[in-house]
Amino acid sequence: MAIIKLTNQNANIITAGTFADSRISSSSVSQHATSFDDDKIVNDLSTLGLRVHTQENLNVSNTNSASFDVFNDATGIASLTSCSRDTLLEHISTKSFGGTSLIDFDNIDGNGLDVKYKTSGSNLTNESWGVTSFTNISDYSAENSVDSNYWLSNFTGRGGGMGSMNTLPADTTDRTNIFMIFDFGATYNFEGVWYVGKQNGYGDLRKVRFQSSTDDSSYSNIDLSGVSTTTVTRSDASMNNGSKTGGEVTSASSDGSFIMTQHGGQYFGTVNTMANFPSTDMRYLKIMLMNQWSGSANANANINFNITKKLVTFNASGNFIGANITAPSTVSKMGAVITYTETGTNTLNTDIIMQLSSDGGSNFTTATLTPLPDFSSGVKMAKVNDLSLTGGTGTNCTYKILFANQADGSKIANLKGVSLQY
Repeated sequence: MAIIKLTNQNANIITAGTFADSRISSSSVSQHATSFDDDKIVNDLSTLGLRVHTQENLNVSNTNSASFDVFNDATGIASLTSCSRDTLLEHISTKSFGGTSLIDFDNIDGNGLDVKYKTSGSNLTNESWGVTSFTNISDYSAENSVDSNYWLSNFTGRGGGMGSMNTLPADTTDRTNIFMIFDFGATYNFEGVWYVGKQNGYGDLRKVRFQSSTDDSSYSNIDLSGVSTTTVTRSDASMNNGSKTGGEVTSASSDGSFIMTQHGGQYFGTVNTMANFPSTDMRYLKIMLMNQWSGSANANANINFNITKKLVTFNASGNFIGANITAPSTVSKMGAVITYTETGTNTLNTDIIMQLSSDGGSNFTTATLTPLPDFSSGVKMAKVNDLSLTGGTGTNCTYKILFANQADGSKIANLKGVSLQY
C-alpha cells in the first residue's frame, strides 16, 4: 500500500471527499470571516418605531424582538416610585403633586403669599387694570376683600379675582393687546374644575383667551377643546328689575379661547363651572379680553374667575418600571433606546440610569447608556446594545429607569420613550 505524506504538499492533491467537522477548527474558518455588527440597524429600527409611535400617538406595542412605548397612556408602566406620568406632555419625571384646592388670592401658599398681577392695554391709572408691573392683588384698595369664595358670595362687587377694563371696544373684532397676567409665586398644576364668569355693567364681555407660562417670557395657548360646555351656576338679578339671561361658556377651543353668551340685561354677574379643564403646569396665567358684544353703553368689560390648583414639586430621586413584554424564547442579552428632554444637564448613567431584565424584574442588570444623535429638536436619545444579563434569564422582558440628583428649575429629566431590544 502506498503511503502519501501531506507535509509540504499542494492543497490541490485533495480532489474528492469531505473533511469531518472535527478536523477543521472554528478559528481556521472564522479568521477569514468579517464580523458583522448589526447595532446600527437595530438602533435605527428602534428609533423608527419610537418615531412612528410618537407621530401616530400609539399605545405601547411590541414585535418579535422589540417593544415601543411613548407614554401616551399608562398601559406600558408597571410601577412608579416618586415619579409621575404627565398626561398632557406624555413623559415621566420625578414630578409630584400637592393637594388640590381653589386659589385663595391673598394666601395662595397657606403662609399669606399674595397672587401678583400686572396688566396691559388699560388707560386707567386708579383701577385694577392700571398696573404695569407685578403687584400684590390685595394691595389694590378696591380689591382688598380677595378670597377663594368671592365667586360664591360677591360677584357683583369689585372684589375677588375680578378684573375690569374700560378700553375694550364694543365689537367682536379679535385683539390680543388687552390682558391681565397673574403670578402665582410657584409652578402649580391646574386641572379639574375652573370657575369663570363675567359682569355686565356697561359692557358685556364676549371672547376670552387663556395662556400659560412658567417664566413670563414665552406663553402657550391652553387647549380648552375638551372642557365641558357649561351653564351659569349663579346669576344675580337683584340689582335691576327684570329677567337676566346669558353668560354661559360656549365654543371653547384648542387655541385657548372661549365665548360667553350675551347678557340680557345690565348690572349682574355670572359664574360658570368649566369641567375637565386640561392638566396644565404654570406659574403665570395670561387672560386676554379679546372682544365684547356690541350694543353696550360703553367699553367696560369685567371677568370673574377662580381656579383649582395642585402644587408641583420634583423629587430628588425616583424610578419607574415598564410592564413585562413576553419574548418568544429565553433572552440572555438585551438592548434599548430611550428618548428624553431635560432642564439643565442630566448625565447619563448618573442622573439617568437604565436597568434591564428578562426574568420579569426579579434581577436587573445595570446598562451603560451612550448618546445617539438627537431624536428631534430638543429631544435627546441614548442607547445600550447587547447587554449580557446577570442573575437570571427568561422570557419576561422589562426595564427600570432611575432618576437621581433632580432639582426643580435646575435639573429635570423627562423620559419620553423607551424601545426594548430582546
